[in-house]
Amino acid sequence: MSFIKRAFLHTTRKIGKSLLIFFVLLIISTLVLTCLSVCSATNTAVLNVRESLGGSYTLNAKGTDGQLTNSILDQIAQIDGVERIDNARSESYAEYKTSDGVSLEVKKDAAFDDMTKGFEHAGKLQSNLYSEKDGLFVSEGFELLEGRNITKGDENVALIHEDFAKRNGLDIGDTFVLDLNGDMVEIPDYVSTPVEVEIIGIFTHTTEQETALNVSYTLYENTVFTDPVSFAQLFDARRDTYYSNAEIVVNDPARLDAIVAEMETIDGVDWDSCNVTYHDKDYQNAKEPLESLGNLVSISIVIIIIVSVALLALILALWVRNRLHETGVFMSMGLGKFNILLQHITEIILVAVLAFALSFPVSSVIAQKVGDTLLEQTTASVTETVSNENADEAGSAASGLSNLEVEVAPLHLLIVYGMGTLVIILSVAIAALPIMKMKPKEILSSLS
Repeated sequence: MSFIKRAFLHTTRKIGKSLLIFFVLLIISTLVLTCLSVCSATNTAVLNVRESLGGSYTLNAKGTDGQLTNSILDQIAQIDGVERIDNARSESYAEYKTSDGVSLEVKKDAAFDDMTKGFEHAGKLQSNLYSEKDGLFVSEGFELLEGRNITKGDENVALIHEDFAKRNGLDIGDTFVLDLNGDMVEIPDYVSTPVEVEIIGIFTHTTEQETALNVSYTLYENTVFTDPVSFAQLFDARRDTYYSNAEIVVNDPARLDAIVAEMETIDGVDWDSCNVTYHDKDYQNAKEPLESLGNLVSISIVIIIIVSVALLALILALWVRNRLHETGVFMSMGLGKFNILLQHITEIILVAVLAFALSFPVSSVIAQKVGDTLLEQTTASVTETVSNENADEAGSAASGLSNLEVEVAPLHLLIVYGMGTLVIILSVAIAALPIMKMKPKEILSSLS
């Protein structure tokens, strides 16, 4: 009789023992499946929360003297985890003239007129890939009144303040010239080319300018936005288009350090002269409860697996040793030790196949409830710790956790089958090893 048939007959005849093993394996596999499913769903939820909270960093490359070029930005954009280059910009000062070389009028502050030598017809020049994302528009109350903003690909265009437009009779579609003089640059041997730009938008400011020294060339009314190509041509026509600052948005704020480290491997930039500022306040506030949740689930999995394996090994060891007489009889009948061992292993595996299969639907019901319980407290913690200034982000983060769907995947079941089978084989083999070393007479005499 083959060991498979003997295993089947023993399993069906010893129904009590088989049911005991069945329920033990069912409980263990259900616990493991539940933990694996909750862990997988939690990792997905935490990643979604991190992405919803968002993260970015500002790259200040003023000290690199124009090394932050389009080519460098394109390489940064290709880094895994970088979502987009939100904006790239530079700033300086420029004179404003007509195409005939006549100086245009700017707003003056009489109290500081003696401090504007060389800047009597000048103002701050802001270069942007996307003017609407400039800090003046985002946080300083600038608003576009007419026309459109500067976007990537624009060349020889400008946005001007409504006050500057009225003083000089300028409107959408008109042109004027950006120029420099010796008081405005500190670049040795620069080759400047006056740039004629077309007005594509007119803006205003809605909040009062706060500065202790309102010299005319720093006034909002004298600010002009232009494109990066015009800016680079104005300050040194020999250079590629370059920037002094860039805003880089990342998919996962937890990877900011890794992304910045990879960025600094790009050749062509003196990274030691750059400053990087992280913008991940909300993620940092929510980091502790998110990590606590992940650690709790991971520790639970480890503990359950260790306890389950130890319990299963103990039960199987007792089960094998209680069959000492049967083993001795089989050996005295001429059955090989390996054949007997295969029978014992097959008996457990026959029961395990059914137990593991039933654990799939059982754990599917339990896993969602366990996940909801674990996440309830974490959701409250995340909501409380995320910046009060970012109510929308806090709501999005809490939603990402509270709407968690825990699913027992087929892969998890395969893991349980694989791990369970391995544990069964090892446990039975280790438990049977001392017995298999004995001879039939030794086994039978030990029983008497």
